[in-house]
Amino acid sequence: MIYSKYPLKVLQEVEPFPPIQNTGNPYLTEAAMHADQSNQLQGYGYLVDGVGAFTYLGTLAGTAADYEAFGGGTGLAPPNTWFVILLESNTDQENADAINEAIQLAIPTAGKVVINEHPISSGHWLCRTIFWDTRVELAGSGSVLGTTLRSTFAEPLIKETRNNFLYGAYETKGSINRITLDGNNIGTIGADITANIHFKFSQFRIEHFTQIGLKTFSNILGTFEKFTVFYCPIGWHCREGNIARGIFMASNFIIFRDSYFLFCSTYAIDKDKGANLHLVNCNFENNGTSGDTNTGVIKWTNMAPASETPTLIVTGSWFEINYGTLFNLSSSSTCKAIFENTICKFDNSLTKYFNVTGTNFSVNIKNCGFDIDKSFGTFTDSKLIVEDSPIGVLTLIGTATYRKNNIENLTGTILNLANPNGDNYNYTTPLSATTYTTINKSEGAFVSCKINSTQEPVVSGATKISGSVFEANIDMELIVEVKNSAVRYFLLKI
Repeated sequence: MIYSKYPLKVLQEVEPFPPIQNTGNPYLTEAAMHADQSNQLQGYGYLVDGVGAFTYLGTLAGTAADYEAFGGGTGLAPPNTWFVILLESNTDQENADAINEAIQLAIPTAGKVVINEHPISSGHWLCRTIFWDTRVELAGSGSVLGTTLRSTFAEPLIKETRNNFLYGAYETKGSINRITLDGNNIGTIGADITANIHFKFSQFRIEHFTQIGLKTFSNILGTFEKFTVFYCPIGWHCREGNIARGIFMASNFIIFRDSYFLFCSTYAIDKDKGANLHLVNCNFENNGTSGDTNTGVIKWTNMAPASETPTLIVTGSWFEINYGTLFNLSSSSTCKAIFENTICKFDNSLTKYFNVTGTNFSVNIKNCGFDIDKSFGTFTDSKLIVEDSPIGVLTLIGTATYRKNNIENLTGTILNLANPNGDNYNYTTPLSATTYTTINKSEGAFVSCKINSTQEPVVSGATKISGSVFEANIDMELIVEVKNSAVRYFLLKI
């Protein structure tokens, strides 16, 4: 390990690191290094404990002028910045110890810890658990793949256990940037983050963990940008705090922007409680398990416990070749989701877009490429309000009801009694059919169907009430409505 508080220039400006001569016995001070020049070789590197790494220039003057910090020059790093340079000879525990030590040093000043600033030293490093503090910015070098930390034990790779809510959550403005966590199919959790506020993760990638990619608990006002998680059973596992844990903070106001969820076999997102989740320009592919409706893209229980709306907003995103269910919602009260300018195209094993149980759920779908021939969803003992939406095949179970606000011009003999504002059928070409059926009975809903037939039509399962007398071969209106849970119909002469 080389621990340095000196900055290192980019690859194009420096020569490769010289050989280090005293990795096992660093000098205690810079003065001790200056005094020992008779035992040093020109052009070779030497370590000073807790200070940094220097190249001996070979002038035998015994002063700081005979050395330069790795990367050239002697200027100090930016204030409150600690650089950790990992070597190929390090063990997994040595790598973890080096990073953890630098984090502890950075805590008092809410400083920045940079792992392998020099591009030559970036790479894949075996590592055990890093105890991150949310007052510290933890950053890798270069791009997101510049620094990769790889698990060697069945444990979280980054873990944050400080109860920031009790210690004053508003001081927790740390971040994790430009780092990849590789579980190596050994590590259990990529990052386990607790009680955080005003946090930001960017160019952060998590892959190949056996349980969860990202686990958060009581986090609020957080942003994920260019976040990627794949090959983890659950991509993001989010829970809200409770009084028994000494924490009571909702997991609200969290945004994923330009993020990618891929090959999460159970759910890409598994969230309990909380509200106000925004997915902006995100991509979801190959999540869920083929043929298993208890898997999919988003699972949410206790959505919007205080009936906050809107609760889920999906904008400009892409759902492609996913399996199971797009949105699985249960144990909630009154909540709302908005899907805008989003493409949704599922594998043939998909059975439905929505699976909602026991809640009043309003979904607003605008300018979205949903496959209409897929099942729109199953709603059990729930109230569904659909706005500006194609609905495909809708299944209502138990006491579930359905209401749609926009008036539509439709065709056919299957009349959808879901819209309290009324829908129109067959007004372009009056229908000559004599038998009609109804679906999705909703209190107060009605339809108006234009007919022109030789025989008086009937509506299956409905009761005829007074209206105009039927006249053959002229345009008339067939009105079907729901009153006091009963379906009734009558005719009007135009």
